[in-house]
Amino acid sequence: MQRTAGSLGASLSMKFHLNPQRRATPPAVADLILVRSMRRTSIIFAIASVVGPFAWAYLVTTALYREAASKHVYVCGLPALANFILASFACVIMSAVAFLIGLISYRRLPTPPPRHRLIELAVLTLPFLVVGSYAASFFIAP
Repeated sequence: MQRTAGSLGASLSMKFHLNPQRRATPPAVADLILVRSMRRTSIIFAIASVVGPFAWAYLVTTALYREAASKHVYVCGLPALANFILASFACVIMSAVAFLIGLISYRRLPTPPPRHRLIELAVLTLPFLVVGSYAASFFIAP
């Protein structure tokens, strides 16, 4: 299709190539795009698994103690401990999900996968192992 602009006497021609058939991305490229987004999702989820639950526990515990101090009421430490244990379990569950998403994206990589991705996968398990073992110690210890 050609257009000419004749208002100023100049002839500008613009060619538009309309292709009704869209080029589809090859399956390998589409798979790599999915792997990249899953990798980002797993990293963001792992960071959120550590920051989110413990920030929530801190805010809830601080609000409880401020309210108790304003009413001149004594509160023992059990609500704070309960919030901490609940935050620990939320961290364990969220980091396990982050690890599973990371594992799926690792398995979708073409062979042989890079070594640093395996190390990244091991780092994703750290919150699960550290916080999970600490939370389990509350129930195992006498």
